[in-house]
Amino acid sequence: FNLSRGMTLKNAAALLPYGGGKAGIVLPDGDPPTPEQREQIMVSFAMLLKRYRSVYRPGPDVGTSDIDMGTIAICNGLDSAVSKPKDFGGNRIDELGAAGVGTVVALAAILHEMPRLAAHPFFGPSYQLPAPNDVTVMIQGFGAVGAHAARATKLLLPGSRVVGISDEFGYLYCPDGLPIEELFSLWKEKRPVTPSFFQNTRQPTGSCPRIKFSTCPNDMLREDAFCLIPATPLWNYVDPSGSTDPCVTTAKMGRWQLVVEGANTYSPLQERRAQRRRMEIELFTNRKILVVTDYLVNSGGVIFASQELGIPTPPHLQFPPESLGNPTLAAQWLADHQIEFNTLCEKRQTAAERWRAEAIETNMREFIDTLLAK
Repeated sequence: FNLSRGMTLKNAAALLPYGGGKAGIVLPDGDPPTPEQREQIMVSFAMLLKRYRSVYRPGPDVGTSDIDMGTIAICNGLDSAVSKPKDFGGNRIDELGAAGVGTVVALAAILHEMPRLAAHPFFGPSYQLPAPNDVTVMIQGFGAVGAHAARATKLLLPGSRVVGISDEFGYLYCPDGLPIEELFSLWKEKRPVTPSFFQNTRQPTGSCPRIKFSTCPNDMLREDAFCLIPATPLWNYVDPSGSTDPCVTTAKMGRWQLVVEGANTYSPLQERRAQRRRMEIELFTNRKILVVTDYLVNSGGVIFASQELGIPTPPHLQFPPESLGNPTLAAQWLADHQIEFNTLCEKRQTAAERWRAEAIETNMREFIDTLLAK
């Protein structure tokens, strides 16, 4: 329910005409399913969804992937699921890092808008922002969102430095900047990123002479950076009170100027809304830290997925009836029409990149407009 409400707000903020309904698959305790078992689970799930095709189109989230959406499409039709693999003409939000890149689009956009805050009495003319080559970023959670956000930071904000990353095994921090491509490669290899990297570079030489490693991921939030990107779905990553068991309390947090939320943190529950209000009052009113909520910046995934509906598969490329539910025939159909599916893929990706930039940049401009109007 919390996630569905947040996703609905996210779609609305991106001007997408969709709701945020979510579905989940509960697996029994024990070992994870084999690839064959996983495929059969997705086929069974597709059969359950078949009657709702006109109102519900699933996309990948925690625990599912673009490949899983391809399995559903083979069962129910090419436009019955979104964020499919490239050979389906899909916009594959996981592979392209659509959400993670979107958070950095937001960071670049708000950096462009923030100098206007000096005109507001609350901030005043002494309000200081770093030069572009002095922008430092920490990313909490080096997964599907965080890893792509780190990589995009180097591409969209040349000269900036990602100084900290964390994953479930620990955190790395280096004020000189971390070697993101090397870390991204470790993540792609599905290796424990933070301990693997530190074990290979524990000598104080090379690109990170001042690197720090800890096996406590939450302690990264005690470090300093211009911007924190929380990219793991923890609603209480910071709290003035320790009663909610936050990752860090405001008394112990590092020095930041900006938080760009890259994970779903919204909740309509009264208790969590009260906690959120406490956190925002402490960070913004008392510390002048801007907190840009997730549904304004973390919409890259839904934007990319939506283009598969906004630019539907042409009728002549739809699976013929005999291919539905038959992976062999479906694979042959995709191979026979691969050039056309590649063209469709490129068209959808171009449209998604344009929509993402326009929607998130507009959100950041209006965010600052709202602050200046108060």
